Amino acid sequence: MEAPPDPVNPASAASTDDRAISTPPEKLTWSVRPCTMDRKRCVFVIAVIALFGTGVVLVTRDLFLGMLSIVILFGSLHGYFFTASYSLSDQGVEIKGPFGTHRREWGRFKSFWVDPKGLSLSPFTKRSWLEHYRGMRLLYSGNKDEVVKFVTKAMGKEARRGQRVTPVS
Repeated sequence: MEAPPDPVNPASAASTDDRAISTPPEKLTWSVRPCTMDRKRCVFVIAVIALFGTGVVLVTRDLFLGMLSIVILFGSLHGYFFTASYSLSDQGVEIKGPFGTHRREWGRFKSFWVDPKGLSLSPFTKRSWLEHYRGMRLLYSGNKDEVVKFVTKAMGKEARRGQRVTPVS
């Protein structure tokens, strides 16, 4: 049974079906775990970390320092070993990692560029060495076209910089 319309607020006369038809804000979400993308590289990185820890133990003759060095190296590469969840919405970008969440509005970014592995958002219109520290990096998970389309729609075509050539290994 439907509620009678409110004479003060004519917008309340809309039925529940009309409100359900309204579209929610567009949102694109995905997750990436970089170490699973290239098994050989992952094995190599783990071997280097283990060899470094072994070297520390052999040089210092202290097992605690060797284990501590392994933990520090592993922690410094947390972005490579742990899953990151990305979320793009009309409001901005959100990246959730194991040690926190980073959110930025679209207005904070002035340009972006695309490469084979991901998309980089920059607060600068031209290249700057600071953009790696103040910008955001979005890695793809087989969804390159969707991500580029969403970011282009949010920022505009004029914000896209030329393709950067990066070696792909």
